[in-house]
This record gives sequence, C-alpha cells and structure tokens, in this order.
Amino acid sequence: MANSPTEEEISLAAAEGLEKLEVKESAKLLEVDRQYAAFKCEPKKDEVGDTNFPPHLHAAFELFCLTKNFPQAAQLKQDVDAFRKLLQTGPDGTSSQSMGRACVCWGCGHAGLPRNADDNP
Repeated sequence: MANSPTEEEISLAAAEGLEKLEVKESAKLLEVDRQYAAFKCEPKKDEVGDTNFPPHLHAAFELFCLTKNFPQAAQLKQDVDAFRKLLQTGPDGTSSQSMGRACVCWGCGHAGLPRNADDNP
C-alpha cells in the first residue's frame, strides 16, 4: 500500500510522546490522539507475558497498523470514538447504560461490552 506508514514512522510517532498518529488507508486518513493511551488493555490469562500485547488502545491501534490490519484499526477507531462521544455528552437522565470491561477483538477490531460479560472475569 503506497500510503501506508513504515514501521519507523509509526515507532517515531509513538516515541514522540503518543502525539497524534495518522495513518492513511487508501484515500481515508485514520487518526488517533494521545487520549487512546488512557484506555488500558488487560491481557487474558493466555496473553500474560506476551511481549507484543499492547498496554493501551493507542498501542493496539499502532499494532493493527504495523501488521497492515487497517480495517481492524479503522473499526477500533470507530468504536472508541463512539464511546468517547458518549462520555462527552454525559447521561441524559432517562437511558440506562451497561457498565463493565470492554473487550477488543484482535481479529476484527471491534471494541465493546461483551454479551457474556458475566463469564469473563
């Protein structure tokens, strides 16, 4: 992909204090900011000790981009941005919200509360 960043460019963006990271996917620009680093990633039991496991969602976005999984990066961005928008608007006083730990699917990039949250400690 001609517009894809190199590993060096992505690493440089990360080394510069998690400033805004921009990735071009075809004609579409994907951009995440340092606030993604505020969302920590907890490994499952079988992921503990994996040196490639991202510590937060900014690193997860980087990992998707480094591995050329741009659709997954775009999906993660879409889901996280929707959640951030919900946080910014605040409660409306009538809607009920589910709470819990969100999950990230490394296969498709979706992030959200799982239906089987009670089965996942």
